[in-house]
Amino acid sequence: MKIYDDKSRVASERNIWIKRGYAMADLHSIQFSFRYTNNSADDQRERFYEAAETVRYQENLERSRIMERVMAAIAEKFVCYQYTKEDPAPYGSDRWDLFFWCNSFPHYGCAESVPDRDYSYFTLTFNEKQTAEQHWILRDRLERFLRENFEHNKNLDVVFQHKVSYNIQKIREDAENLKRCLDRKRCEYQGQEGVLVWRDGRLLFKKKFAKTKAYVVNDLAVLEYGYQFGLLSDADARPFQHRISGPLVYERDGIRVELNDKGESLFGGDDTHSPHMPSGYWPTFEFYVDVLSEGGWRELTGIGSRTQLPVGLPQETLERALQHIHKECLAVLKADSSVSLKEIGERISKITPEMFAQSCARE
Repeated sequence: MKIYDDKSRVASERNIWIKRGYAMADLHSIQFSFRYTNNSADDQRERFYEAAETVRYQENLERSRIMERVMAAIAEKFVCYQYTKEDPAPYGSDRWDLFFWCNSFPHYGCAESVPDRDYSYFTLTFNEKQTAEQHWILRDRLERFLRENFEHNKNLDVVFQHKVSYNIQKIREDAENLKRCLDRKRCEYQGQEGVLVWRDGRLLFKKKFAKTKAYVVNDLAVLEYGYQFGLLSDADARPFQHRISGPLVYERDGIRVELNDKGESLFGGDDTHSPHMPSGYWPTFEFYVDVLSEGGWRELTGIGSRTQLPVGLPQETLERALQHIHKECLAVLKADSSVSLKEIGERISKITPEMFAQSCARE
């Protein structure tokens, strides 16, 4: 198996918006294809094109069967839309991970029954309703799964296609704040000289010597003028992140567990840090435990700690994690366990997304 990264979709000029905090490195899709081994590729291709139609059909069928086993294994671990007859969740929801697509077999006259799907080349596209952080976490889970199960498959090529996701809300808000400040500024727009004019809440560009005709300036161009005229500074840039706002709480049987994003402590260490994730994005959740007593809620000391759950996980996964933490603490407090609170805290501090993502996905 060979795994590649394709960044041809990411134009070099888009990287500046990532650095400025208006965009984020993201993933679009994954391509899976059957690849002939180097030693026999030429012979196999030559035989394929010279062979009779029946032989070509058998060659295609064999390639498809090899790749079908890869897709079937992936579908067991990840929620794939359009792979099964009944879709696992509505298309517009964030409850599925990857959108499946493949070609159909051509109708061979010599074949009595032709399979509907040709798996020799198929794609899995990331769910746009999930965040970029979720896409990177999913990529790591999927790549680990592929290496564990198909590392020695010499015919498998996997390509991760990259893209850039823009923070549309931040771009729109910052552009609105700049428009009036850019009124009457002389500049170039799309290679033409002219002047910026603020009118009726819009920023327009009038070409030199134009009397009435003007063009609406798009929001990214507005921001670019903000940097050009010193109204914005690269020194003020902050990474663009998707986050669940506010703490997540699970309360039952007099025990309340809270997951809170403090924006601190990034992943570190080879066992938890992804080599593919953009640097600087990954604060993790802290957890706290309160117990209900006669005087009200009181915090358990010596147990609260930071988990290895990064900000940006699906809410369903975080809710499973909350229930897991609650169950561990309940067992100790109800004297059903010989484990101390300190040991529970250390154990919970090591929980990772993989512990909850699979059960969440398959149910």
